[in-house]
Amino acid sequence: MKLHGGRVLALWGGLLLFAWSPGVAAQEACEVLVWAEEFDGTGLDFNRWEVQTGTGAQFGLNGWGNNELQYYTGLPDNLEVSDGLLRITARDAGFGNMDYTSARIRSAGMAAFAAGRIEARIRVPKGQGIWPAFWMLPEESRFGGWAVSGEIDIMEVVGHEPWRAHGTIHHGGSYPCNSFTGQSIDGPDLSLDFHLYAIEWEENEIRWYLDGVQYAVQTPQTTGRFWPFIRPFHFLLNVAVGGNWPGSPDGSTIFPQTMEVDYVRVYQSEQLGMLTGRRVVQAGNAVEAYRASEWPGADYVWEVEGGTLVGGQGTPEITVQWNAGAASGSVTCTSTSGDCVATWSAPVQVVQPEDGDCVWNVARFEAALPDAASWSCGSGSIAVVTNTNVTPFNPSARCLQYVRSGDPADRVSFATDAVSDAATFSNGALVAAVDVFTNAPIGTEIRLALERQGLAQPTTNTGRHSLYTAETTAQYAWQTLFFSYLGSPDPNLAPGDINQVTLIPDPGGPWVTSYFFDNLRMVDAACVPVGVAEPWDATRATAPCRAWVPEPGMLACDCPSAAPSSWVMYDTQGRPIAQGKAPSGQSVHPLDARGPVFLRWEQGATTTLWLP
Repeated sequence: MKLHGGRVLALWGGLLLFAWSPGVAAQEACEVLVWAEEFDGTGLDFNRWEVQTGTGAQFGLNGWGNNELQYYTGLPDNLEVSDGLLRITARDAGFGNMDYTSARIRSAGMAAFAAGRIEARIRVPKGQGIWPAFWMLPEESRFGGWAVSGEIDIMEVVGHEPWRAHGTIHHGGSYPCNSFTGQSIDGPDLSLDFHLYAIEWEENEIRWYLDGVQYAVQTPQTTGRFWPFIRPFHFLLNVAVGGNWPGSPDGSTIFPQTMEVDYVRVYQSEQLGMLTGRRVVQAGNAVEAYRASEWPGADYVWEVEGGTLVGGQGTPEITVQWNAGAASGSVTCTSTSGDCVATWSAPVQVVQPEDGDCVWNVARFEAALPDAASWSCGSGSIAVVTNTNVTPFNPSARCLQYVRSGDPADRVSFATDAVSDAATFSNGALVAAVDVFTNAPIGTEIRLALERQGLAQPTTNTGRHSLYTAETTAQYAWQTLFFSYLGSPDPNLAPGDINQVTLIPDPGGPWVTSYFFDNLRMVDAACVPVGVAEPWDATRATAPCRAWVPEPGMLACDCPSAAPSSWVMYDTQGRPIAQGKAPSGQSVHPLDARGPVFLRWEQGATTTLWLP
């Protein structure tokens, strides 16, 4: 039996059971120890840990991205396992053109987790310029490079403040569009003794603890950006020297400085577990993978609604083919490990042509969690702001403000996991749409690209599966743009590898113009009126009728030809809202509609109108 941090631990029937001492946050009665590193050997276990060496230059991160001053080595002076402890020591010793040495290890490719109680018992070093950390990075950069796919800092201490522990997440966009959100807790001098640093990670919430006391919580609502913490992350342990945050060592810094780690453990339960995999999918995609939190020796029973389980029953991971005709679905897994049973379920929205709902929101920019995306990076000025142009057509409280800088490559990108099959856009089954309010002239082109973040570049076609175009039809008024297919620049990018949608207002243009974007969405092509992107042209032989608004709430129509022409009015989501006839000679029709609408005439032409 080993007593640490208030837990009394014992093995029974293959499960680790425990009790909590007073003053330590209570846990669920049935948790499973899914992974533990006790550092009880005589050296580092290379089946669990990789030693990272150097300055980060091999990854394009000189000073590991923070202007750090150490060279990481695997030498015994810097990295040692003995007496049940991992010791990482920072030394004032030159190596590899750097003034200091230290060590950094990670579990990438060997141990990665999504959700759970993750804890480590650590004694931290101290001193100006000393920076110990216990943290996590994504096992796969599914949503793009740092920090789009996230970073979880379970514990950081800057050595000149050894009484203060920090818990932080990094998220948002790829550098330099990244964001971070964090909190700290003050306590005793943390370098004098071991303390228990932990997070409890659920699908939409992460909580931080020091010695069982919760001091921080983060959710998709607190970040206001894309929430990438729904995929597995691996561990890192290191002691940095110098860097942007702690600053450089000075005359007060005493070397060597050692971080000692007693153990790292991961517990999971029904609450502290999750299913990973896409939540918005296109029907007809070959397969989608879903994975449950993996418990040692567990049995897994899966159920799928709205799709066909292709393979993996009885294992932690299954593949699913989503059925045509299913507007929604779900995957459910029941995991049994000894006496512990957990059931995890994930709703899945199935996007496909000829679905009755017609529209699937991707980003709405409201105060709550975006549907399936948020802006991640770009050029120009980008911010989520109050919608000061509220109309019945777009009553949203918030929208995305984007101001071009005048750079021909200006753009704004959105991180998303919603486009599981870009071919449904390039073949015309689905249409991308967005609401726009702009001071740009009528007829200004806006392009949309389906891309792979990290590969796509603003001036090349690499990493860009397909391009689409639309033109503005109004100035200083909300309008909906439906994007038409332009082409597929990168044939090597698979249609299932999309994780970024990019809007390019006035591509190549030199002008500084403002745009407000809202309600980025996918629309069933069957719901889009034919020709909505083409304003009515009186010279067209196929459009002999005209329409105008003589006063608010009224529609006037006139067909010069002898035979009357019928019309159907559609809103911007493709839904019919009114109909009538326009005989030879003017007719007036009362309307209960506002904003941009589309009249489709009997002859097949379309008129675009703004109804005040």
